[in-house]
Amino acid sequence: MEPPSKSRLSELYPAKLLVWLPPLVLAYAVTSCFIVKIFSETNNVSLVWPLSGVALSLVILGGRRWLPVIWFSELLGNLLADLSQLLSIALAFSVVIETTSCHWLLVKRGRFDDRLRRTQDFIDLSIAASIGTAIGGTSATVSILCLGQPSSLPILMIFVHWWQGDVLGIILITPLILVWRDWPDYWQGQNRMARMLGLFALAFVVGQLTYLGWLEALFADHARAYWSFLFITAAAVGFGRHGVLLIIVLTAGQVLFGHMRNVGTFRDSGLQDIWFFLVILTIVGVALAINVEERIRREADLRVSQRTLKALMQRNEQVREEERHHIAREIHDELGQVLTAIKMHAALLTRTTPHAGSWRDDINHLLQLIDGGIKVVRNIALHLRPPILALGLVPALQWLTDQFAETHGIVCELATEGDTSGIQEPYLTTLFRLAQEALTNIARHAEAGKVWIKLTAEPERISLVVADNGHGFDVDEELKTGNSLGLNGMLHRVEMLDGEFEIHSNAEGTILLCHLPFHRNGERP
Repeated sequence: MEPPSKSRLSELYPAKLLVWLPPLVLAYAVTSCFIVKIFSETNNVSLVWPLSGVALSLVILGGRRWLPVIWFSELLGNLLADLSQLLSIALAFSVVIETTSCHWLLVKRGRFDDRLRRTQDFIDLSIAASIGTAIGGTSATVSILCLGQPSSLPILMIFVHWWQGDVLGIILITPLILVWRDWPDYWQGQNRMARMLGLFALAFVVGQLTYLGWLEALFADHARAYWSFLFITAAAVGFGRHGVLLIIVLTAGQVLFGHMRNVGTFRDSGLQDIWFFLVILTIVGVALAINVEERIRREADLRVSQRTLKALMQRNEQVREEERHHIAREIHDELGQVLTAIKMHAALLTRTTPHAGSWRDDINHLLQLIDGGIKVVRNIALHLRPPILALGLVPALQWLTDQFAETHGIVCELATEGDTSGIQEPYLTTLFRLAQEALTNIARHAEAGKVWIKLTAEPERISLVVADNGHGFDVDEELKTGNSLGLNGMLHRVEMLDGEFEIHSNAEGTILLCHLPFHRNGERP
């Protein structure tokens, strides 16, 4: 295998990156040495190894080019911690093997989102951390045994301590880095930021009381670790992944320092109890926050889909009305002219037929049929798109009620209230179609003797009421079974305009109410 060329190296490590590498390596190494020196005195180093999370984050975000940097940083940190050269090299390789294994497992999944926006992403990260650290822990344990590093711990415990510390380091620190590389947009606004700072401050105070022994004489019997879950839940619900990770890191730091100083809730607890508490706290908090954000995104997507669907339905209804208008005009103009021409020729035949009798009778019968056809064509055209709609809603409703009363012999009264002169599209057509459909249903099913229609225009709302004294029906059953396409059609028309639609029916009759948000000239509020 040929070594990488200079051009390839310059692509992997551009000048801007090289400027940051020395301080980054030094900070990594010093942190490693600090953790080993400070926490090893109380054996807390086995609880959490934050640098495992840092290493995996670097590889996830920057690729495998960071592996040599991680190896050198680990090597330098081990040397600063007074480990032998061979063991320092071996342990640095173990960290690289561990990080590579975790990253490979995540890449193998193929659908891992490095911003952890799905619950499955955090599950994948946790699984990869568990397996990858087991591989790295095995390599480190073998290195320690082969190189003769003295240890008071059994072989199995060396592995367990490595695995525990690195697993918690990954599931705690890696999400913190991956998530916080983007500032939370939903934190914008002074009120929201103030609430987060207030929650953080309160969590800090309660953590100090619980884990670091503040005011122990007063709160020793009341400070319990489960209080932390209240703040984790509040942060997850109110501030998402960003907020919950801050609270978790704060709590983890307080727990570790409290155990080091032998104060607080965990002063008499074993390392396993503390480790399980921190793991459970992290998993519950992060998983809850991700789940809450997923639900919020899905609800937002659903609202967008609903708005899109509503816009499509409105457009569809507009197209339908345009087609009705076009068909009505074509029927009236074209078919009406054809029938009129046929009638004229038939009438001409009555004058030119030399003999009376059956021929003339047949022609007269034909004229009657043509007159009936012309009337049917006119009625169809009128119902498709009454020309009177151009004069406004009130004249159109008056024409509709007159036609209904004349056709079905049912008394129909129309009343108006308020200034209805400014009602235009899409309210005009919607309200007219509602009244038309309601009257059609009454004529077909209600067996009513009288119908009342009232149109009320208010400054920000317009209402239509259609009532009858028929025998009524079961509204819930009709809407549930979907047998009444007319009712569902009316409901959808009203919903498209963000209105309210109600139907009340009993043995004494039915009342239909429709309320639409309304401004003058059809503008929405």
